[in-house]
Amino acid sequence: MTVTVGGTTTLVSATPPALTFTAQTWNTTQLVTVQADEDDDATNEQASLTHAAAGGGYGALSGAAIPGVDVTVTDNDTPALAVDANPATPNDIDAGPLTLAEGASKQYTVRLQTQPTAPVTVAATSNDPGAATVTPASLTFSTSTWNTAQTLTA
Repeated sequence: MTVTVGGTTTLVSATPPALTFTAQTWNTTQLVTVQADEDDDATNEQASLTHAAAGGGYGALSGAAIPGVDVTVTDNDTPALAVDANPATPNDIDAGPLTLAEGASKQYTVRLQTQPTAPVTVAATSNDPGAATVTPASLTFSTSTWNTAQTLTA
């Protein structure tokens, strides 16, 4: 008799995908390892593993007679901004300081560290507009452009 594990998705996988029971091993517990796959978002996900039996008089089982396993994946990502005051060295997050001479300007970049579930707007302001301003005043990141750095000028 074979039990097939189904319901695996891009969120979770099960190994082995099928278990075989014989007349000698029918009462021996078999272990299935469930693995949560890594993703870029910060959202906890749910999945349900299903089981289908075939052979050995078990082929007629269905529905409630074959219990599934509900899986909750607790995400390990945290929403955050990646601010890089030195965009000349990409992917090297350097949050500052940004030193400017009077009358000069400098660029820096911002991107999201996790994939959002909807568009995200980041407001850029100065706590002392008489000393420094920042343009543009806001940046918008989509679910597909979240990890593309956008440039601001101070």
